[in-house]
Amino acid sequence: MKALKKCGKVLLIIVILLAVILVIALLFLKYYPPIGDTPDKENQKEYAGKTELYYDKQFHNESDFTVMTGDQDEKSSKTVPDKKLPAEKIESIERAADGELKVTWLGHSTSLIQL
Repeated sequence: MKALKKCGKVLLIIVILLAVILVIALLFLKYYPPIGDTPDKENQKEYAGKTELYYDKQFHNESDFTVMTGDQDEKSSKTVPDKKLPAEKIESIERAADGELKVTWLGHSTSLIQL
């Protein structure tokens, strides 16, 4: 019975916190215009004067881009390297000297950066 009451209290606290976060986010969007709002006419003219990439009330990319869509079974020429990537077995990594920047790529999206 006590455990059920504690779970109810914890759930109530979580719901209240989420409601508070939602209210703060909505107030932020409403009263801080640069976030989520279209610029006024004066700023639109200023943006258009600074860059040709601002038109139709929004910024546009310099070049068109495509999103990877379509059949997932299609093989792309970019999925397999042209040649075998060199690999080394690392027994230990030397520390960077004072004032030295040292970057070691460990593979895929992992790098060790020493300052």
